[in-house]
Amino acid sequence: MDSSRIVKYIVQYIVLVGLQILLLKDFVIGNVAYTFPYIGAFLLVPFELGSLPVLFLAFGTGLLVDVFYDTLGIHAAASVLAAFLRQFLLKVLTPAGGYEGYMEPTFSGMGINWYVTFMGILAFVHHFVLFSIEYSDFSHIFTCFINALCSAAFTFITTLLLQNVLVPK
Repeated sequence: MDSSRIVKYIVQYIVLVGLQILLLKDFVIGNVAYTFPYIGAFLLVPFELGSLPVLFLAFGTGLLVDVFYDTLGIHAAASVLAAFLRQFLLKVLTPAGGYEGYMEPTFSGMGINWYVTFMGILAFVHHFVLFSIEYSDFSHIFTCFINALCSAAFTFITTLLLQNVLVPK
């Protein structure tokens, strides 16, 4: 990976996590849909980055968000699970010719069907785990599911918009 791409990803990471911590902490629609675009900081890294660095990046990112949200590790746990499942999902969604190392799991890089499947599933898993730990009671499973579904859609849209702002064509 060349230095210009490394700088691009560092800036992207700072913007996504910075926006999450500084601006989007209390941004909620109807007390149901929360946005967590920080997950793009570790889910949207290039394919050439191996699974172990992505797991460490997810853990560090989740822990950083936990520090500012005062949530005792729930973002770290949800982020690590999403990063772990990222590798599995990448194998399942591998196109016929495979992935090139320089490719990125982005909307513009992989197309709409691939991106909706990839980001939709991982955002939902992340949010479902996050809300499951937060509620920590099976009597709230319906509320947890609705919050996860609405928040995943909101995060998907936010991440997609931020991608177009951060990486214009």
